[in-house]
Amino acid sequence: MPLMISAVVAVLLLVADQLTKYLVLQNLTDGTVITIMPHILQFRYVENTGMAFSLLEGRSWLLGLFTFAVCIGLVVLLLKEKNLGPAKQLALLLIISGGIGNGIDRLAHRYVVDFIEVLFMNFAVFNLADCCVTVGAGLLIVLLVKDIFREGKQEAHE
Repeated sequence: MPLMISAVVAVLLLVADQLTKYLVLQNLTDGTVITIMPHILQFRYVENTGMAFSLLEGRSWLLGLFTFAVCIGLVVLLLKEKNLGPAKQLALLLIISGGIGNGIDRLAHRYVVDFIEVLFMNFAVFNLADCCVTVGAGLLIVLLVKDIFREGKQEAHE
């Protein structure tokens, strides 16, 4: 049951990602900027033809293929591995939903729609899918490091 709940959350996040990008395409492509919190956060339309921080810019088709290949691999892992636990399942589903969200953009537009801009520091403009991938990857790293330390303690006691 936890995998099903996590899957529903991942689908809802994917839908929210695509809905927010649709709204951005409908309302911000003319240069309009929406200030959410002055000097802190705004929404501004940006086309990202690369990946995080515009790496591999202009290689959208390659990134799209790679993204979908990784997502397929993670889905296979989720379905085959029975002992992941709910937290790792959620982490993987966050990565998958974010990857699919940005993959859809790459296939549909040849770029990813980014729009969330923090103003209090020099940082990349991003979107909800990027947040999902980042939170999922961060959570997965924490869980894997925790597992490594747990295994190290068990070996020390043997």
